[in-house]
Amino acid sequence: MNVGLPTNYQIADLADLHNLSNRTVNACINHNLRTLYNLIQHYINDNSFMRFKGIGAKSNRELIAVVESYIKKYKSAEKEKLKNDIKKEESYTFDRFTTFACHYLHLSQDVIESLMTSFSLNQLPFFKFMDIVIRANISERDYYVFSTKLNFKTPLYTESYSTIARKYNVTSERIRQIVKQLPAIISNKIDCISQYTPITDFIPSYLNIKNRPPFIEINTQETSIINKREKVSITPNYCGFILCCLYKHKYIMLDLVSSADSVCFIVSPHLMSLYNFRNIDISLDSISSAKNRVKYEVNINDFMQRHITSGKLSHRSNSDRLLAKELVIKIAHDKYKIDVDGNRKFFIIKENTTIKTPDLVIILLKEKKRAMTIKELYDVILTRSTKHPVSIESLRSSILNDKRIVPVGKTSTYILKEWDNINTKTIKDIVIEYLSGFPDKWVPLNDVYKYVQKFRNTTPRNIRSNIALDTTGRFTFDKKSKLKLVSPSLVSEPS
Repeated sequence: MNVGLPTNYQIADLADLHNLSNRTVNACINHNLRTLYNLIQHYINDNSFMRFKGIGAKSNRELIAVVESYIKKYKSAEKEKLKNDIKKEESYTFDRFTTFACHYLHLSQDVIESLMTSFSLNQLPFFKFMDIVIRANISERDYYVFSTKLNFKTPLYTESYSTIARKYNVTSERIRQIVKQLPAIISNKIDCISQYTPITDFIPSYLNIKNRPPFIEINTQETSIINKREKVSITPNYCGFILCCLYKHKYIMLDLVSSADSVCFIVSPHLMSLYNFRNIDISLDSISSAKNRVKYEVNINDFMQRHITSGKLSHRSNSDRLLAKELVIKIAHDKYKIDVDGNRKFFIIKENTTIKTPDLVIILLKEKKRAMTIKELYDVILTRSTKHPVSIESLRSSILNDKRIVPVGKTSTYILKEWDNINTKTIKDIVIEYLSGFPDKWVPLNDVYKYVQKFRNTTPRNIRSNIALDTTGRFTFDKKSKLKLVSPSLVSEPS
Protein backbone atom coordinates (compact mmCIF):
# COMPACT_ATOMS: atom_id res chain seq x y z
CA MET A 1 0.00 0.00 0.00
CA ASN A 2 1.27 3.49 -0.87
CA VAL A 3 1.22 5.30 2.47
CA GLY A 4 1.85 8.67 0.81
CA LEU A 5 -1.54 8.78 -0.88
CA PRO A 6 -4.39 10.84 0.60
CA THR A 7 -7.34 9.01 2.19
CA ASN A 8 -9.85 7.95 -0.44
CA TYR A 9 -12.86 9.78 1.00
CA GLN A 10 -16.37 9.03 -0.27
CA ILE A 11 -18.22 11.97 -1.85
CA ALA A 12 -20.53 12.21 1.18
CA ASP A 13 -17.48 12.61 3.46
CA LEU A 14 -16.01 15.22 1.14
CA ALA A 15 -19.30 17.11 1.25
CA ASP A 16 -19.07 17.31 5.05
CA LEU A 17 -15.37 18.18 5.09
CA HIS A 18 -15.55 20.87 2.40
CA ASN A 19 -19.18 22.05 2.58
CA LEU A 20 -20.03 20.95 -0.95
CA SER A 21 -23.47 21.97 -2.20
CA ASN A 22 -26.17 19.34 -2.70
CA ARG A 23 -26.19 20.12 -6.42
CA THR A 24 -22.46 19.36 -6.67
CA VAL A 25 -22.77 16.12 -4.68
CA ASN A 26 -25.73 14.87 -6.74
CA ALA A 27 -23.95 15.67 -10.01
CA CYS A 28 -20.87 13.73 -8.85
CA ILE A 29 -22.97 10.72 -7.88
CA ASN A 30 -24.80 10.79 -11.23
CA HIS A 31 -21.48 10.70 -13.10
CA ASN A 32 -19.77 8.11 -10.86
CA LEU A 33 -17.40 10.60 -9.27
CA ARG A 34 -18.03 8.97 -5.93
CA THR A 35 -14.59 9.15 -4.28
CA LEU A 36 -11.65 11.49 -3.93
CA TYR A 37 -9.60 9.19 -6.18
CA ASN A 38 -12.24 9.44 -8.92
CA LEU A 39 -12.10 13.25 -8.69
CA ILE A 40 -8.28 13.38 -8.71
CA GLN A 41 -7.95 11.10 -11.73
CA HIS A 42 -10.46 13.05 -13.76
CA TYR A 43 -8.96 16.41 -12.78
CA ILE A 44 -5.44 15.34 -13.75
CA ASN A 45 -6.79 14.31 -17.16
CA ASP A 46 -9.09 17.28 -17.92
CA ASN A 47 -8.25 20.06 -15.44
CA SER A 48 -12.00 20.71 -15.18
CA PHE A 49 -15.34 19.06 -14.40
CA MET A 50 -17.44 21.27 -16.67
CA ARG A 51 -18.12 18.58 -19.25
CA PHE A 52 -20.41 16.76 -16.83
CA LYS A 53 -24.10 17.61 -16.99
CA GLY A 54 -25.24 19.39 -13.86
CA ILE A 55 -21.78 20.81 -13.03
CA GLY A 56 -21.64 24.52 -13.75
CA ALA A 57 -19.04 27.14 -12.96
CA LYS A 58 -19.79 27.21 -9.24
CA SER A 59 -19.74 23.41 -8.82
CA ASN A 60 -16.58 23.24 -10.94
CA ARG A 61 -14.82 25.72 -8.62
CA GLU A 62 -15.93 23.72 -5.58
CA LEU A 63 -14.56 20.45 -6.94
CA ILE A 64 -11.28 21.95 -8.14
CA ALA A 65 -10.74 23.50 -4.70
CA VAL A 66 -11.32 20.09 -3.07
CA VAL A 67 -8.93 18.25 -5.38
CA GLU A 68 -6.23 20.95 -5.18
CA SER A 69 -6.28 20.81 -1.38
CA TYR A 70 -5.11 17.18 -1.58
CA ILE A 71 -2.70 17.33 -4.52
CA LYS A 72 -1.11 20.78 -4.09
CA LYS A 73 2.04 19.24 -2.62
CA TYR A 74 2.63 17.41 -5.89
CA LYS A 75 4.50 19.20 -8.65
CA SER A 76 3.14 19.14 -12.21
CA ALA A 77 5.54 16.37 -13.24
CA GLU A 78 4.49 14.26 -10.26
CA LYS A 79 0.76 14.41 -10.91
CA GLU A 80 0.89 11.70 -13.56
CA LYS A 81 2.73 9.49 -11.07
CA LEU A 82 0.02 10.29 -8.53
CA LYS A 83 -2.62 9.10 -10.98
CA ASN A 84 -0.74 5.82 -11.50
CA ASP A 85 -0.26 5.37 -7.77
CA ILE A 86 -4.00 5.78 -7.28
CA LYS A 87 -4.66 3.10 -9.88
CA LYS A 88 -2.28 0.77 -8.03
CA GLU A 89 -3.97 1.57 -4.71
CA GLU A 90 -7.40 0.78 -6.14
CA SER A 91 -6.01 -2.47 -7.50
CA TYR A 92 -4.58 -3.22 -4.06
CA THR A 93 -7.98 -2.52 -2.51
CA PHE A 94 -9.60 -5.00 -4.90
CA ASP A 95 -6.88 -7.53 -4.02
CA ARG A 96 -7.90 -7.24 -0.39
CA PHE A 97 -11.55 -7.61 -1.38
CA THR A 98 -10.61 -10.73 -3.41
CA THR A 99 -8.85 -12.28 -0.40
CA PHE A 100 -11.78 -11.53 1.89
CA ALA A 101 -14.43 -12.77 -0.57
CA CYS A 102 -12.51 -15.96 -1.27
CA HIS A 103 -11.46 -16.84 2.28
CA TYR A 104 -14.52 -15.74 4.29
CA LEU A 105 -17.39 -15.73 1.78
CA HIS A 106 -16.30 -18.79 -0.21
CA LEU A 107 -16.77 -17.11 -3.58
CA SER A 108 -15.05 -18.59 -6.61
CA GLN A 109 -12.35 -16.65 -8.44
CA ASP A 110 -14.57 -16.35 -11.53
CA VAL A 111 -17.38 -14.77 -9.53
CA ILE A 112 -14.97 -12.35 -7.84
CA GLU A 113 -13.42 -11.34 -11.15
CA SER A 114 -16.88 -10.59 -12.56
CA LEU A 115 -17.30 -7.99 -9.78
CA MET A 116 -14.01 -6.22 -10.37
CA THR A 117 -15.28 -3.48 -12.66
CA SER A 118 -18.27 -2.53 -10.54
CA PHE A 119 -16.15 -2.65 -7.37
CA SER A 120 -13.45 -0.40 -8.88
CA LEU A 121 -16.09 2.10 -10.04
CA ASN A 122 -17.69 2.09 -6.59
CA GLN A 123 -20.85 0.64 -8.11
CA LEU A 124 -20.93 -2.81 -6.54
CA PRO A 125 -24.61 -3.91 -6.61
CA PHE A 126 -24.89 -4.57 -2.89
CA PHE A 127 -28.03 -6.72 -2.68
CA LYS A 128 -27.14 -8.67 -5.82
CA PHE A 129 -23.74 -9.31 -4.22
CA MET A 130 -25.43 -10.50 -1.01
CA ASP A 131 -27.59 -12.88 -3.01
CA ILE A 132 -24.44 -14.28 -4.66
CA VAL A 133 -22.90 -14.79 -1.21
CA ILE A 134 -25.99 -16.56 0.12
CA ARG A 135 -26.20 -18.83 -2.92
CA ALA A 136 -22.51 -19.77 -2.47
CA ASN A 137 -22.91 -20.68 1.20
CA ILE A 138 -26.01 -22.88 1.24
CA SER A 139 -27.11 -25.87 -0.79
CA GLU A 140 -29.10 -25.60 -4.01
CA ARG A 141 -32.12 -27.03 -2.19
CA ASP A 142 -31.87 -24.55 0.67
CA TYR A 143 -31.44 -21.64 -1.72
CA TYR A 144 -34.59 -22.71 -3.55
CA VAL A 145 -36.48 -22.79 -0.24
CA PHE A 146 -34.95 -19.42 0.65
CA SER A 147 -36.18 -17.94 -2.63
CA THR A 148 -39.68 -19.44 -2.56
CA LYS A 149 -40.90 -19.75 1.04
CA LEU A 150 -39.54 -16.74 2.94
CA ASN A 151 -41.17 -14.04 0.78
CA PHE A 152 -37.81 -12.50 -0.03
CA LYS A 153 -38.12 -12.62 -3.81
CA THR A 154 -40.67 -11.39 -6.34
CA PRO A 155 -42.94 -12.57 -7.74
CA LEU A 156 -44.04 -14.27 -4.53
CA TYR A 157 -44.24 -18.00 -5.10
CA THR A 158 -47.16 -20.12 -3.93
CA GLU A 159 -45.55 -23.58 -4.01
CA SER A 160 -46.64 -25.76 -1.14
CA TYR A 161 -44.31 -27.55 1.25
CA SER A 162 -45.32 -30.88 -0.26
CA THR A 163 -44.48 -29.70 -3.81
CA ILE A 164 -40.99 -28.62 -2.77
CA ALA A 165 -40.57 -31.81 -0.72
CA ARG A 166 -41.34 -33.98 -3.76
CA LYS A 167 -38.91 -31.93 -5.87
CA TYR A 168 -36.03 -32.74 -3.50
CA ASN A 169 -37.22 -36.14 -2.32
CA VAL A 170 -37.65 -35.17 1.33
CA THR A 171 -40.62 -34.86 3.66
CA SER A 172 -42.78 -31.76 4.01
CA GLU A 173 -41.76 -31.59 7.65
CA ARG A 174 -38.12 -31.34 6.59
CA ILE A 175 -38.92 -28.36 4.36
CA ARG A 176 -40.70 -26.71 7.29
CA GLN A 177 -37.60 -27.25 9.43
CA ILE A 178 -35.40 -25.68 6.74
CA VAL A 179 -37.69 -22.64 6.51
CA LYS A 180 -37.46 -22.20 10.27
CA GLN A 181 -33.68 -22.71 10.46
CA LEU A 182 -32.51 -20.85 7.32
CA PRO A 183 -32.60 -17.25 8.62
CA ALA A 184 -30.23 -18.09 11.51
CA ILE A 185 -27.96 -20.16 9.26
CA ILE A 186 -27.66 -17.39 6.66
CA SER A 187 -27.17 -14.75 9.35
CA ASN A 188 -24.19 -16.65 10.73
CA LYS A 189 -22.74 -17.15 7.24
CA ILE A 190 -22.76 -13.48 6.28
CA ASP A 191 -22.11 -11.94 9.70
CA CYS A 192 -18.42 -11.35 8.86
CA ILE A 193 -19.37 -8.85 6.13
CA SER A 194 -20.37 -6.31 8.78
CA GLN A 195 -16.68 -6.11 9.77
CA TYR A 196 -15.55 -5.32 6.23
CA THR A 197 -16.37 -1.66 5.59
CA PRO A 198 -15.54 -1.62 1.84
CA ILE A 199 -18.60 -3.83 1.26
CA THR A 200 -21.06 -2.18 3.66
CA ASP A 201 -20.16 1.15 2.04
CA PHE A 202 -22.13 -0.04 -0.98
CA ILE A 203 -25.44 -0.19 0.92
CA PRO A 204 -27.72 2.35 -0.85
CA SER A 205 -27.57 5.65 1.02
CA TYR A 206 -31.36 6.18 0.89
CA LEU A 207 -31.80 3.24 3.28
CA ASN A 208 -30.16 5.52 5.88
CA ILE A 209 -28.40 2.67 7.74
CA LYS A 210 -25.21 4.65 8.42
CA ASN A 211 -27.05 7.21 10.57
CA ARG A 212 -28.38 4.41 12.83
CA PRO A 213 -31.91 5.81 13.34
CA PRO A 214 -34.12 4.07 15.97
CA PHE A 215 -36.08 2.40 13.17
CA ILE A 216 -35.90 2.16 9.39
CA GLU A 217 -38.80 1.64 7.00
CA ILE A 218 -38.17 -0.12 3.70
CA ASN A 219 -40.97 -0.01 1.14
CA THR A 220 -41.63 -1.25 -2.37
CA GLN A 221 -40.70 2.11 -3.86
CA GLU A 222 -37.15 1.68 -2.57
CA THR A 223 -36.88 -1.97 -3.56
CA SER A 224 -38.16 -1.08 -7.04
CA ILE A 225 -35.17 1.25 -7.43
CA ILE A 226 -32.82 -1.49 -6.21
CA ASN A 227 -34.39 -4.10 -8.49
CA LYS A 228 -34.05 -1.83 -11.50
CA ARG A 229 -30.46 -0.76 -10.78
CA GLU A 230 -29.10 -4.14 -9.70
CA LYS A 231 -31.28 -6.33 -11.94
CA VAL A 232 -32.62 -8.37 -9.02
CA SER A 233 -36.13 -9.16 -7.77
CA ILE A 234 -36.17 -8.64 -4.02
CA THR A 235 -38.83 -7.54 -1.53
CA PRO A 236 -38.66 -5.10 1.40
CA ASN A 237 -38.46 -8.13 3.70
CA TYR A 238 -35.28 -9.26 1.94
CA CYS A 239 -33.64 -5.85 2.47
CA GLY A 240 -34.69 -5.80 6.12
CA PHE A 241 -33.41 -9.33 6.66
CA ILE A 242 -29.98 -8.57 5.14
CA LEU A 243 -29.54 -5.35 7.13
CA CYS A 244 -30.52 -7.10 10.38
CA CYS A 245 -27.99 -9.86 9.63
CA LEU A 246 -25.21 -7.30 9.15
CA TYR A 247 -26.26 -5.13 12.11
CA LYS A 248 -27.67 -7.79 14.39
CA HIS A 249 -26.88 -5.91 17.58
CA LYS A 250 -28.36 -2.68 16.21
CA TYR A 251 -31.63 -3.79 14.61
CA ILE A 252 -34.33 -6.41 14.85
CA MET A 253 -36.74 -7.12 12.02
CA LEU A 254 -40.32 -6.38 13.04
CA ASP A 255 -42.39 -9.54 12.83
CA LEU A 256 -45.46 -8.36 10.92
CA VAL A 257 -48.69 -10.33 10.50
CA SER A 258 -48.77 -10.58 6.74
CA SER A 259 -46.09 -12.75 5.20
CA ALA A 260 -46.07 -10.78 1.95
CA ASP A 261 -45.80 -7.23 3.16
CA SER A 262 -45.23 -4.25 0.90
CA VAL A 263 -43.30 -2.60 3.72
CA CYS A 264 -40.71 -3.78 6.23
CA PHE A 265 -39.50 -2.21 9.48
CA ILE A 266 -36.25 -2.85 11.31
CA VAL A 267 -36.20 -1.51 14.87
CA SER A 268 -33.56 -0.91 17.54
CA PRO A 269 -33.59 -3.53 20.34
CA HIS A 270 -34.27 -0.84 22.96
CA LEU A 271 -37.35 0.52 21.20
CA MET A 272 -38.53 -3.00 20.41
CA SER A 273 -38.36 -3.95 24.10
CA LEU A 274 -40.75 -1.22 25.26
CA TYR A 275 -43.89 -2.22 23.34
CA ASN A 276 -45.35 -5.45 22.01
CA PHE A 277 -45.20 -4.44 18.35
CA ARG A 278 -46.36 -7.89 17.23
CA ASN A 279 -49.66 -7.41 19.09
CA ILE A 280 -49.87 -3.82 17.86
CA ASP A 281 -49.62 -5.12 14.29
CA ILE A 282 -52.24 -7.80 14.97
CA SER A 283 -54.61 -5.16 16.37
CA LEU A 284 -54.08 -2.85 13.39
CA ASP A 285 -54.65 -5.78 11.04
CA SER A 286 -57.91 -6.56 12.84
CA ILE A 287 -59.07 -2.92 12.71
CA SER A 288 -58.29 -2.52 9.01
CA SER A 289 -59.87 -5.83 7.97
CA ALA A 290 -63.09 -5.39 9.97
CA LYS A 291 -66.27 -4.37 8.16
CA ASN A 292 -66.86 -0.75 9.11
CA ARG A 293 -70.22 0.66 8.16
CA VAL A 294 -69.45 4.09 9.56
CA LYS A 295 -66.31 6.16 10.04
CA TYR A 296 -64.87 6.33 13.57
CA GLU A 297 -61.71 7.37 15.44
CA VAL A 298 -59.21 5.54 17.67
CA ASN A 299 -57.08 7.45 20.18
CA ILE A 300 -53.47 6.52 19.35
CA ASN A 301 -52.09 7.02 22.88
CA ASP A 302 -54.83 4.86 24.41
CA PHE A 303 -54.25 2.25 21.71
CA MET A 304 -50.50 2.09 22.47
CA GLN A 305 -51.07 2.04 26.22
CA ARG A 306 -52.68 -1.38 25.84
CA HIS A 307 -49.50 -2.78 24.31
CA ILE A 308 -46.78 -1.65 26.73
CA THR A 309 -44.37 -4.48 27.52
CA SER A 310 -44.83 -5.70 31.08
CA GLY A 311 -42.38 -4.08 33.50
CA LYS A 312 -41.10 -1.55 30.95
CA LEU A 313 -43.32 1.39 31.85
CA SER A 314 -40.72 3.03 34.11
CA HIS A 315 -38.01 2.70 31.44
CA ARG A 316 -39.84 4.72 28.81
CA SER A 317 -38.65 8.29 28.30
CA ASN A 318 -40.82 10.82 26.53
CA SER A 319 -38.59 10.56 23.46
CA ASP A 320 -39.04 6.75 23.49
CA ARG A 321 -42.80 7.20 23.57
CA LEU A 322 -42.75 9.68 20.68
CA LEU A 323 -40.49 7.43 18.59
CA ALA A 324 -42.70 4.42 19.24
CA LYS A 325 -45.79 6.45 18.37
CA GLU A 326 -44.20 7.56 15.10
CA LEU A 327 -43.39 3.93 14.27
CA VAL A 328 -46.95 2.80 15.04
CA ILE A 329 -48.36 5.61 12.87
CA LYS A 330 -46.09 4.53 10.00
CA ILE A 331 -47.16 0.89 10.34
CA ALA A 332 -50.82 1.93 10.39
CA HIS A 333 -50.57 4.32 7.45
CA ASP A 334 -48.00 2.68 5.18
CA LYS A 335 -49.01 -0.95 5.68
CA TYR A 336 -52.73 -0.76 6.44
CA LYS A 337 -53.60 2.59 4.79
CA ILE A 338 -55.15 3.89 8.02
CA ASP A 339 -55.31 7.69 8.04
CA VAL A 340 -54.23 9.90 10.95
CA ASP A 341 -55.76 13.24 11.93
CA GLY A 342 -53.82 16.48 11.48
CA ASN A 343 -52.74 16.58 15.13
CA ARG A 344 -51.56 12.95 14.99
CA LYS A 345 -53.78 12.01 17.92
CA PHE A 346 -56.33 9.71 16.27
CA PHE A 347 -56.48 6.96 13.71
CA ILE A 348 -59.32 7.66 11.27
CA ILE A 349 -61.05 4.37 10.49
CA LYS A 350 -63.05 4.85 7.32
CA GLU A 351 -66.24 3.19 6.18
CA ASN A 352 -65.15 0.22 4.10
CA THR A 353 -68.33 -1.64 3.30
CA THR A 354 -71.67 -0.81 1.76
CA ILE A 355 -74.45 -0.28 4.28
CA LYS A 356 -78.09 -0.56 3.28
CA THR A 357 -79.88 2.76 3.27
CA PRO A 358 -82.53 1.74 5.86
CA ASP A 359 -79.78 0.54 8.20
CA LEU A 360 -77.97 3.85 7.85
CA VAL A 361 -81.20 5.76 8.52
CA ILE A 362 -81.67 3.73 11.72
CA ILE A 363 -78.11 4.56 12.82
CA LEU A 364 -78.72 8.26 12.23
CA LEU A 365 -82.03 8.28 14.09
CA LYS A 366 -80.43 6.54 17.07
CA GLU A 367 -77.57 9.05 17.07
CA LYS A 368 -79.91 12.06 16.98
CA LYS A 369 -82.45 10.46 19.38
CA ARG A 370 -85.29 12.37 17.75
CA ALA A 371 -87.51 12.42 14.70
CA MET A 372 -85.81 13.56 11.50
CA THR A 373 -87.28 14.91 8.29
CA ILE A 374 -86.47 13.28 4.97
CA LYS A 375 -84.42 16.36 4.04
CA GLU A 376 -82.36 16.13 7.23
CA LEU A 377 -81.68 12.44 6.65
CA TYR A 378 -80.66 13.03 3.05
CA ASP A 379 -78.24 15.86 3.93
CA VAL A 380 -76.53 13.81 6.66
CA ILE A 381 -76.26 10.70 4.45
CA LEU A 382 -74.48 12.78 1.80
CA THR A 383 -71.67 13.49 4.29
CA ARG A 384 -71.53 10.04 5.90
CA SER A 385 -71.72 7.52 3.08
CA THR A 386 -69.89 7.20 -0.21
CA LYS A 387 -72.86 5.33 -1.62
CA HIS A 388 -76.10 7.20 -1.12
CA PRO A 389 -79.45 7.71 -2.87
CA VAL A 390 -79.29 10.06 -5.83
CA SER A 391 -82.37 12.01 -4.69
CA ILE A 392 -84.69 12.55 -1.75
CA GLU A 393 -87.40 10.55 -3.50
CA SER A 394 -85.14 7.52 -3.91
CA LEU A 395 -84.26 7.78 -0.20
CA ARG A 396 -87.98 7.89 0.66
CA SER A 397 -88.62 4.83 -1.51
CA SER A 398 -85.73 2.86 0.00
CA ILE A 399 -87.08 3.15 3.57
CA LEU A 400 -90.80 3.00 2.76
CA ASN A 401 -91.16 -0.75 3.31
CA ASP A 402 -88.84 -1.09 6.31
CA LYS A 403 -91.04 -1.91 9.30
CA ARG A 404 -88.41 -0.61 11.73
CA ILE A 405 -88.88 2.96 10.48
CA VAL A 406 -92.21 4.70 10.91
CA PRO A 407 -93.40 7.87 9.16
CA VAL A 408 -94.85 10.53 11.42
CA GLY A 409 -98.20 11.47 9.89
CA LYS A 410 -97.84 13.02 6.47
CA THR A 411 -94.99 15.38 7.32
CA SER A 412 -92.13 13.44 5.67
CA THR A 413 -90.70 12.94 9.16
CA TYR A 414 -89.49 9.56 10.40
CA ILE A 415 -88.87 7.84 13.72
CA LEU A 416 -88.04 4.34 14.93
CA LYS A 417 -90.95 2.02 15.63
CA GLU A 418 -89.35 1.09 18.96
CA TRP A 419 -89.90 4.67 20.16
CA ASP A 420 -93.40 4.03 21.50
CA ASN A 421 -93.48 7.45 23.23
CA ILE A 422 -93.99 9.26 19.91
CA ASN A 423 -97.45 9.57 18.35
CA THR A 424 -97.18 8.77 14.66
CA LYS A 425 -100.78 9.56 13.73
CA THR A 426 -101.73 12.33 11.34
CA ILE A 427 -102.85 15.70 12.73
CA LYS A 428 -106.46 14.85 11.90
CA ASP A 429 -106.23 11.53 13.78
CA ILE A 430 -104.66 13.26 16.80
CA VAL A 431 -107.54 15.76 16.82
CA ILE A 432 -110.07 12.90 16.71
CA GLU A 433 -108.17 11.18 19.55
CA TYR A 434 -108.45 14.33 21.68
CA LEU A 435 -112.09 15.19 20.88
CA SER A 436 -113.14 11.62 21.62
CA GLY A 437 -112.62 12.50 25.28
CA PHE A 438 -115.34 15.19 24.99
CA PRO A 439 -118.34 13.48 23.34
CA ASP A 440 -120.92 15.93 21.92
CA LYS A 441 -119.15 18.91 23.53
CA TRP A 442 -117.75 22.03 21.92
CA VAL A 443 -114.01 22.34 22.48
CA PRO A 444 -112.00 25.54 21.87
CA LEU A 445 -109.63 25.22 18.94
CA ASN A 446 -106.85 26.59 21.18
CA ASP A 447 -107.23 23.60 23.54
CA VAL A 448 -107.04 21.24 20.57
CA TYR A 449 -103.94 23.06 19.37
CA LYS A 450 -102.20 22.68 22.77
CA TYR A 451 -102.79 18.93 22.67
CA VAL A 452 -101.62 18.51 19.08
CA GLN A 453 -98.54 20.65 19.82
CA LYS A 454 -97.28 17.90 22.12
CA PHE A 455 -96.71 15.68 19.07
CA ARG A 456 -96.38 18.07 16.15
CA ASN A 457 -94.75 21.41 15.53
CA THR A 458 -97.82 23.03 13.97
CA THR A 459 -100.19 26.04 14.22
CA PRO A 460 -103.96 26.50 14.92
CA ARG A 461 -104.41 27.58 11.32
CA ASN A 462 -102.75 24.43 10.03
CA ILE A 463 -104.98 22.31 12.29
CA ARG A 464 -108.12 24.06 10.99
CA SER A 465 -106.94 23.56 7.39
CA ASN A 466 -106.39 19.84 7.97
CA ILE A 467 -109.88 19.45 9.45
CA ALA A 468 -111.46 21.53 6.69
CA LEU A 469 -110.08 19.06 4.14
CA ASP A 470 -111.86 16.18 5.86
CA THR A 471 -114.61 14.74 3.64
CA THR A 472 -116.19 12.40 6.20
CA GLY A 473 -118.24 15.14 7.94
CA ARG A 474 -117.00 14.14 11.40
CA PHE A 475 -116.09 17.69 12.47
CA THR A 476 -118.24 20.74 12.95
CA PHE A 477 -117.24 24.32 13.83
CA ASP A 478 -119.19 27.09 15.47
CA LYS A 479 -118.68 30.81 15.02
CA LYS A 480 -116.45 31.10 18.14
CA SER A 481 -113.65 28.84 16.84
CA LYS A 482 -114.93 25.88 18.74
CA LEU A 483 -115.36 22.43 17.29
CA LYS A 484 -116.75 19.11 18.28
CA LEU A 485 -116.69 15.58 17.01
CA VAL A 486 -119.86 14.35 15.33
CA SER A 487 -120.90 10.85 16.35
CA PRO A 488 -120.19 8.39 13.52
CA SER A 489 -123.86 7.31 13.59
CA LEU A 490 -124.91 10.84 12.75
CA VAL A 491 -122.63 11.14 9.78
CA SER A 492 -124.64 10.60 6.64
CA GLU A 493 -123.33 8.06 4.14
CA PRO A 494 -122.36 9.57 0.79
CA SER A 495 -125.07 9.02 -1.79
